[in-house]
Amino acid sequence: MYEFYVFDFLETVTDQLYQRLLEILHSPLDEQNLSRLGDFQNVNGSVHGVYLLHLDRNPIYVGKANNVRSRLTQHLNKLSGRQIEMQRITFKAIILGRSMNTAANENLLMVHFRNQGMCGWNGLGFGSKDPGDKREDSAPSVFDLQFPIRRDFVLNSITDNENIGSALMKMKEELPFLLRWDRENLTPTEMAMPLNLEGCSRIATELLCAIAQALGTGWQAVVFPSHMIIYKNNVVYRHGERIFH
Repeated sequence: MYEFYVFDFLETVTDQLYQRLLEILHSPLDEQNLSRLGDFQNVNGSVHGVYLLHLDRNPIYVGKANNVRSRLTQHLNKLSGRQIEMQRITFKAIILGRSMNTAANENLLMVHFRNQGMCGWNGLGFGSKDPGDKREDSAPSVFDLQFPIRRDFVLNSITDNENIGSALMKMKEELPFLLRWDRENLTPTEMAMPLNLEGCSRIATELLCAIAQALGTGWQAVVFPSHMIIYKNNVVYRHGERIFH
């Protein structure tokens, strides 16, 4: 005479997305394939969805984004500045219709993959944002320790005759990892100081040392697994390496 029926909509959708992410083909994570993904989003009139990153064809990170191409571009930029061969990274993506977006649950998807021993980058700091200014005492994430930044990243746009301010701004804009400097102690006069880089390579660490040297006494340049800083202090950071002081 009576019946109680419950349909677990979220779990059903998650199961389907999980299976489909396993089945669809890989694409190398590069600008060309992300441009194609953008075209696909435009054709279908939707940009939100779920995606899966692979390392050596093994699922390593699952996520959901309001704009999948934009989020994957952020991942591409981040990984390009890390000590990892980019040919090892591929992706898959499912673009969702408007009615399905709220049904896709990132946490449930992550549980599905983690239960199978996959998606080890989830929860290890890969997708995290900058923890905030002068939080240099924070312990590096597992991801940062496993894949630290590329100290040898080259910035060819910097000319021989920059000033300190223009060099710092170009580095901040072009480096695929974070660069912070001591804005409180860097005066407008110091920002405008000429920086003769003739004979200096365009490797990020060498440029940072050249800037610290030009600023003079009290300035130090430090490299962390996740970022670089140039501060006016004499602090010894537990998780960073001084490259100039």
